[in-house]
Amino acid sequence: MLRNSLILTVVAAVGVTIVILCAATALFVRQNRSKHDLVDTIELEGLWNHLEKLQEIADSTGGTRASFTLGFNESMSYVMKKLEDSGLAISTQTFSFSYWTVIGTPELSEVQPTPITFSFVDDFTVLKFSASGNFTAPLSVIQNLGCCQQDYAGFSVGNIALIYRGNCTINEKLTLALQNSASAVLIYNSDTESGPYNVSTGGCSIPVFGLSFSVGVQLTKESDILLSLNVITEYLIGSSTNILAETTTGNASRAVVVGAHLDGGAQGPGINDNGSGASALLEMAIHFKSSKTFRELINKVVFAFWGAEENGLQGSKSYIQNRQSYPYTVAAYILSFVI
Repeated sequence: MLRNSLILTVVAAVGVTIVILCAATALFVRQNRSKHDLVDTIELEGLWNHLEKLQEIADSTGGTRASFTLGFNESMSYVMKKLEDSGLAISTQTFSFSYWTVIGTPELSEVQPTPITFSFVDDFTVLKFSASGNFTAPLSVIQNLGCCQQDYAGFSVGNIALIYRGNCTINEKLTLALQNSASAVLIYNSDTESGPYNVSTGGCSIPVFGLSFSVGVQLTKESDILLSLNVITEYLIGSSTNILAETTTGNASRAVVVGAHLDGGAQGPGINDNGSGASALLEMAIHFKSSKTFRELINKVVFAFWGAEENGLQGSKSYIQNRQSYPYTVAAYILSFVI
C-alpha cells in the first residue's frame, strides 16, 4: 500500500510537471511535438528506486536528510551520480544563510493542578522562528479561536495563552497575543489532524508551541492551571548547496526552471516531503535528453535540486538572487508533494 501511494504521488508529480511544461509550449519546445513523448521516457521502476535509495540514506545516517546532515550530503552525492550520464551540464551552487534552530530538547509540563510532563514531538513542538523562554506562568484559555480583541476579555498580563487553530492566520493570533502581553502561546491542532500543530510563525518575540488536539482539549477541561516551559532557540549561520542540471542548448534568456527541494525535515527521512518531488525531477532529468521534447527544444531548461528549503526556501531564494547566467527566467515550477 505504501509503495503504491508513493508511486502514485511521484507519477502525479511527473504528470503535473509535464502538463505545466506543455502549457508553456511556445516557451519550451516547438508546438508540433508529441504531447506524451517525455512521459513515455519515464520508468516507474526508476522512480521507486530513487525513493528506496533516499530512504536507505536516511536509515543509515540517523533517520533524516535535513540540511547540515550526512543524510543530505549523501542525497546530493546520489543525485550527482545519477545525473552523470544525463547529457546535461551539471553544476552546484553553494550559499550561506541565517537559520533558526532549537537547541537541546524543549520542555513543557503542567505544575498544577495535575502534574504531568508532556512529550516533545508527540504532544508538542516548537513553532519555527519563535523565541526562547524558561518560566512558569498561569494558563488562560482564549475564547473563540483568538482572532479578535474581544476573545481576550479578562486575560491577565503575563499568562500563557491557549488557542485553538483556525478561522484566522497564525500571525493574526500571535499579534493579538502580543498586544495583550501573553508570555507564550500554545496553539492546539484540530481533531482531524494527527500530532501537534506545526507551522511557521514568520518570527515571534515569545515562545510559541504547537500542541496535539488531545493535549489541547485536556488543558481546556481544567482550571487554575500552572504551566512550566523551557525552550532555547537560536539563529545561526549555515551553508547548503543547490544542484543544477541544465541543457547546453536553448535560449538562455528565456530559461524554464523546474525545481524540487532535496532536503527533508529534521524529524524524518523526508520521503513524502520531498523525496517524491525530487525523485520525479531526477527521473525526468535523466531521460530528458533522449526525448523528442529535447530535440525540438527552443529555450534552455534547468532542473534544480534545492538545498535548505526546510530552512525557509533558502536554496530557491539564493538561485533567484544569483542567476547571473540567464537573468530573465521565463517560468519556474516547484515540485513539493505530501501524501
